This record gives sequence, structure tokens and C-alpha cells, in this order.
Amino acid sequence: MKIKIIGYTSNLEKGYLPEAISAGFARVSRRKEPVSFLVEEAQGDLEKARRSNTTIIHEYGHSSIAEHVVFNVVVEEVSRLLSAIIMSHRLNSYIEKSQRYVDIDTGFVVPKEFSEEDAREYSRAMKELFSGYDFLYKKLGEYLKEKYPDWTERDVNNRAKEDARFVLPLSTFTQFGMTINARNFEHLAMRLKSQNLDEAEQAAELLVREGTSLAPSVIKYTEENSYFKETYGDIEQYVKENLRLSSDSTSSEAVKLVGYDDNPDDKVVTALLHRVSKLGYDSIKASVARLPFEQKKEIITTALKKLKPHDTVLREFEFPSFTFELLISQCCYHQLLRHRMCTYTLQEENADLGFVVPPLITGAGLESDFTDIIKKSTELYNYLKQKYPKAAKYALSNAHKVRVLFKANIRELYHFSRIRAEKYAQWEIRDLAKEMVRLANQHAPLSMCLSCGRSDFEKQKSKIIGL
Repeated sequence: MKIKIIGYTSNLEKGYLPEAISAGFARVSRRKEPVSFLVEEAQGDLEKARRSNTTIIHEYGHSSIAEHVVFNVVVEEVSRLLSAIIMSHRLNSYIEKSQRYVDIDTGFVVPKEFSEEDAREYSRAMKELFSGYDFLYKKLGEYLKEKYPDWTERDVNNRAKEDARFVLPLSTFTQFGMTINARNFEHLAMRLKSQNLDEAEQAAELLVREGTSLAPSVIKYTEENSYFKETYGDIEQYVKENLRLSSDSTSSEAVKLVGYDDNPDDKVVTALLHRVSKLGYDSIKASVARLPFEQKKEIITTALKKLKPHDTVLREFEFPSFTFELLISQCCYHQLLRHRMCTYTLQEENADLGFVVPPLITGAGLESDFTDIIKKSTELYNYLKQKYPKAAKYALSNAHKVRVLFKANIRELYHFSRIRAEKYAQWEIRDLAKEMVRLANQHAPLSMCLSCGRSDFEKQKSKIIGL
């Protein structure tokens, strides 16, 4: 594991230190001098600046001051399991190595939780999974070359990687860049130490070492937190002791709409009229309820007619929301979690929900080989979970399904569909996005009318709005 801060908040001309910038900005609300003077003053007396940061951020609780210190962090040789945990923190920016486009080496995390004997068996099984990946990658390449002789070698290789990667384990090494402010840096370190996972704790220690070497006065509370470490376990224990939850039928649906606001189109129209009028919300809401459908359509059409493929729809489209239950592969989830402004929660990963078989695998006659590879992953996980309930997850594959509760407002669904329903998107999340849009459209046909992939936008707009 390698974690290194390679850039941080500074000044282009004078090279101010991060703590001087945060302390100088903190003085803006109480001093009349120019901001540039206040920062230079803080830089001139760094010890005083540090005392000021400690008092304002950690004693007064004005944590937003720490947001003015920003780090650029390189994270290398960590597992895909850990990268998903880190990237679920929504207020940071990330870019990760793609398993769709980058050649995968046989590198993986061996959890320190394992005994020496179990680590040997685990490592042997991991190498078999990587061998399975190499086998599928080669066979899919041969199949694609024969089926699509006009494809370039790059197209063939990338498409083969896209589906061969489904057999890779969550232990596979990855790397990413992260941009994060000091407030979230502190929170991330604390959450990682509360994961009950050695790799996460190791990452937290390296982060804290790097961060406090540059800005000790803005990074302080990084120890594990019993609330985050123990609460889900407490709830689980309460359920075991006090409740009998009825078992549902094991649905295989990838997407299920489980909740939505009443009259979402009316909510959007009401919000739009509220924005441009001087009337109160209740009055406007009552008026909108009496409007004929065609007039509501005209209002929303007016709000969308100048929209372009790369534009974000108006904020008023945020008021109605939809909640979906998703049953998707780890591959798909790793893409879903990048939509951090949506709300999602993940059930504990396990092998009980089955796995996703890519259609290309079936089409190439490789489903039996694929299933045999995933079976090795499943058997190893089932063995390890008896001893290591948390660390056993490293043995799961990208193909194993996870159950996710996902909530998004209409504005977020527009953004989601622009990227994920796009023809160039990965096939599983593209199908997911299209089905989510279809289900939401049944309840918000006006507000959702231009929610589609970027490549379909102009055609859709011409059809719906006629512009």
C-alpha cells in the first residue's frame, strides 16, 4: 500500500502554507483588511496561525475553515474492496484505474486478518482467479475478432477486458487519485479506522501521517469512532433478539422501484412557479393541482426547451425523488458509487445473492468456464467467512451480486442517465439506467421526458418538444 500527498493548497506567487491560508480565511469574517493581507499575516506567524486553527476548528467547532485546505492524494496498491469504501465518501473527487481499459497484473491484497495457513490457501485461489481472467480475456478476444473482423485490436481488447474482469476478485490491486479537503480528510480517516478491516486501518494511518505532516492544526480527530464502528452491529443484534422479519421471495429483478413522491410533476411545476412568483408555496400548490395536464406540460416544456445535452436541469427538478432497490454486480456497483450526490446504502457483501453472467460470455460459449471460476471464489468466501466475517469479502468476485438501496431526485436522474444510458456506457449499468428512467417516467412523464443518454438527447428532444 502506498499513500502520498503530492499537492496541496498553496499560493501561486508566494507559496503560502495550507494552515496559513485556512487561518487567514478564518479572519475574513471578523477583520476589515483585504483577504490577501490576512493570509500574508497568518503566513508571517505560522505558530499563531496554528493556534488560531486549533481554537476555531476544534474548540469552537467551525469545521468549514478546514475545507480551505485541499490535498491531492495518490493511493496505490490497495484492493478494489477498499477503494469502494473510500469512494463512498461523497464530498471528495476521485479518478481510478479502469479495469475496462487497463491491463491487469496479478497483484492482490492478502488480508492480515488471515492465519498463515489460510493466507496460503487464499493466495493460491487468487492466482487461479487471475488465471481464469487471462483465459477468458484470451478466448473473448478470439471470439470478437472472428465475429467483428472490422474491429480494431484496441476495440477487441477493451471489449474483452470489460467482461473478463467479472471474475477478478475484490482483492485486486487498484490505484486512484483523490482530491480532498482537510475536513473530509479527517472524517475519512476516522471512518476508515472504524471499518473493522485491517487494510482500512492501515490506509487511515498512512493518510493521517501524510496529512498531519503538512497541516497538523487542521487535522486532529482521526481516531476510530464507536458510533460508526458498532452501531450497525448493535442494530443487527437487536433484530436477532427481538424481531422476526418475514422472508421475501428471492427476486431476481435488477431494478425495483420501491418508493417515490406523490405527484412528482406537480412538485416540479410548483417549484418552478414558486421561483418566479411572489406567492407562498401552499397557494401555488393548490393552483397547480387545478391546472389541466396540457398547461403543466407547457410549463415544463418551457423549463426544458433550451436544455442542451451537457446542461444540468434547473434545481427545481430536485424536489421529487425516487427510491430503487438494485440487485447488481460488484462491477456495476463500482460505477454506481461514483454518483455520490445520490443516496445509497449497501447490504453487507456476500455470495448468497448469486452472480451476474455477462451476455458476451454466454454468446462466446464460455458460460460453463465462467461459472467454474466464480464457483472457486464462492467456495473460498464461504470457507473464510466462518473465521473472518469481514475480511472474507476479499475473496468475492466482481460478478457477485450486491443489494443496494438507491435514492435520486429527478435532477440527479438526468445526470445519471446522460452518462450511464449513453450508448458507450458499460452494458450492465446502461441497462440499469434505462430501466430506472423507464420506471420513473411512469410517475413523472413530464419532468422525466428528456432523461436519456447523451447520444439519444437530440432525437428525444425533437420528438418530445419539437425543437
